[in-house]
Amino acid sequence: MHTAPGSQNGSDNSGRIGEINWHKSEVNISQTLQVLEIIAKQYGHHEQVIGIELLNEPHWDVPLSTLRNFYKKGYEKVRANAAEHVAVLMHDGFRPKEWKHFFINNDFKNVFLDIHFYQCFGDWDIKLNMEEHLYKTKVEWKELIKEIQKYVPILAGEWSAGLDPQSLIGLNEQEQNDAKKEYITAQIEVFKYASGYFFWNYKVENEIMKSDWSFKDIKSL
Repeated sequence: MHTAPGSQNGSDNSGRIGEINWHKSEVNISQTLQVLEIIAKQYGHHEQVIGIELLNEPHWDVPLSTLRNFYKKGYEKVRANAAEHVAVLMHDGFRPKEWKHFFINNDFKNVFLDIHFYQCFGDWDIKLNMEEHLYKTKVEWKELIKEIQKYVPILAGEWSAGLDPQSLIGLNEQEQNDAKKEYITAQIEVFKYASGYFFWNYKVENEIMKSDWSFKDIKSL
């Protein structure tokens, strides 16, 4: 569910840029659950459908209590209407360390915690150099994944070669390509500790973004 009424994160990927109002209205949440039920009924028995994610990237401003309650209700909608092989995915809401007791204390079947791994958006990541990016990937991400995998399977639902240009200052074109290849390789090695991973995206139209966000094109690096 990439877009929800009221917007769950205020970004373009929610369908509306601006205020985050999804969680402020029971009507918004109820409508979201109704759509999930429709999706589960209509597509939940197709062999090609392997999972349904309840909500994409709910913002950290959405209270965890609200999000957890929604996830439990959404899980029930999918499990009641989809085949057993269809997994239920729950995004971490950008708080990956806050879900241990939620998954331990609920009797979920075939669920994944979805974490989106990027180092190109937050101010704290933009300031990192390549050595620091690689350390964060190989050490911090690896430790995070291994710890969470103890109580719920992790899906790295989004990752890319995307880095802020500031991180590549002082490198020529070949050195930048080599750095991106090393960053990609490091991520793949770390994501082997998770239960699955998806590169975002298969292809892009923007020429400038192809070397960072297009799986189809990064193979030529």
